[in-house]
This record gives sequence, structure tokens and C-alpha cells, in this order.
Amino acid sequence: MSTSLINGASATVIPISDRAFQYGDGVFETLRIVNGRATLWEQHRRRLLAGCRFLQIAVDEISLAQEFQQLLAGNAPNGIAKILISRGSGGRGYQPPAQEAPQRILQFHPWPDNLDLPAGQGIRARLCKHPLSRNPALTRYKHLCRLDQVIASAELNGDIREGVMQIDSGQVIEGTRSNLFLVVEGRLTTPALTEAGIHGVMREYLLQQFASAGVTVDERAVTVSELQNAQELFFCNSVFGVWPVTELELGKQVVRYTIGPRALEAGSYVEDAFHKQN
Repeated sequence: MSTSLINGASATVIPISDRAFQYGDGVFETLRIVNGRATLWEQHRRRLLAGCRFLQIAVDEISLAQEFQQLLAGNAPNGIAKILISRGSGGRGYQPPAQEAPQRILQFHPWPDNLDLPAGQGIRARLCKHPLSRNPALTRYKHLCRLDQVIASAELNGDIREGVMQIDSGQVIEGTRSNLFLVVEGRLTTPALTEAGIHGVMREYLLQQFASAGVTVDERAVTVSELQNAQELFFCNSVFGVWPVTELELGKQVVRYTIGPRALEAGSYVEDAFHKQN
């Protein structure tokens, strides 16, 4: 059963005048909860607060932290938590109001069975037709304007679990709900996020872990032709962890991959993060 808190009180309704609903005016984070612990909490917290500062939303950090612990204490030990900060209500028009009343919306959802995959199973994916919008100023923040991802996700069906998204130039950026890694000519690579996309928390964590292990990861522009020739391909995010790709639909062409050592290494780092004890 899902539960929610709004500014610390159990509630499920916000005013229709709230700017999150009217304009997507806010930020959010989604976290995996394992044994009552929020995975990579500090990284999520930093990005959430950075997004609030960027949007000039004055969030009450102390209340937010207390309410998050309240949410975890009142729910099952395993699940998915979502934190959404809205600027609050503010009349008609895009310009933020002079007097703001930000809303802290916290949700807990039971863990869905379809997100966990055996380490060696892998998924099928598809190159999406809908492009990502370019906005370099927003790549560091998990903002509420997710229409590109909604449209692209509508292209996924059947056993297609994730989609690869590009910008209008054809440059590969990320998944519909994840970041992307690939092995090209033996080198571990991840698309540069200078034009579009989101700097995912799990992506940053994996970059740190690979660096600590002495593995160089190339962050650069990636093309569709490189997807065709890659030896490995895998997605990552903070909820499902790592999904290796075994088949990728590129229009009428299907590219097949093996689940290689880099994907397995990434998976081991994710397991460490999910099951790390306080």
C-alpha cells in the first residue's frame, strides 16, 4: 500500500493551484529503500537541495529530513520512496510569486516484483523515436518537466523494458528512466551530458567506483553506430540498479550483446550500495 506525507501530515491531495501541477515547477528524487535504509541518500539529498537552490525554492531542510525519517519509520523495510519539492501555489502566470509556500511531498511505494532481475538475465531495449530536448542548464537537476520521457516511454511495449533516447542531432544521451554505459572497442564509455539528459545519482556512483578500481570511463559524445558495434550495453538508475542489455532494436535491425565483465562489475557495485549497512 502506498502512503504519502505533505509537509509532515498524512495526505494525498494538493491544491490545483500548486505550481508543480500548473507548470512542473519543482524537483524530485526517487530512492530505493532496502532494510529501512535509503540507498545513496546523501547523494540524492545533495542533488535535491541543489535543484531547489537553482530554482530559488526555499525548502525547509530540517523539516524535510525529519519527515523523510517519519516516512521510512511508518512503512515496510523495502520499497521505493519519492521526494517532491514544489514551489507551492502562486496565482496565474509563469512568474514565481513574491511570497512562496513550498510543499514537501513524500511518498512510499511497495517494492514491485518486476524490477529485480537475475544477474545474468539482461533485458530487451529499443531506440526511441522521440528526441530529448536540449537544455544544458538543467542536466544537473531532477526537475519535474518530464514530458520527453513520458512520450518516449509510450514507445515501449511487450517485453521491451527500456528505451535509448537521443537529441535531435542523433547523439545518444540516456535511457527513458536511466543512464547508459557501453563498451566500445574495449573501452567503457558513457554519453556526455553536456547538452541534455540528467546526471543520475547511480551514474555518478558507478563513475566513482570504476575510478577507484582504476577503470577509465570515457565521457563523450556517443553515436547510434557505436551502439551497433558495442560489445556491452547496460542501463543504470537508483531504483533498479543495473540492467544489462542483451537485445537492442534499432528500427528493423536487432543488435545482440553478451553480458560482459563491465556490466557484471557495475552490478556488484550496485549490490554493495543497496546492501551497505549504516
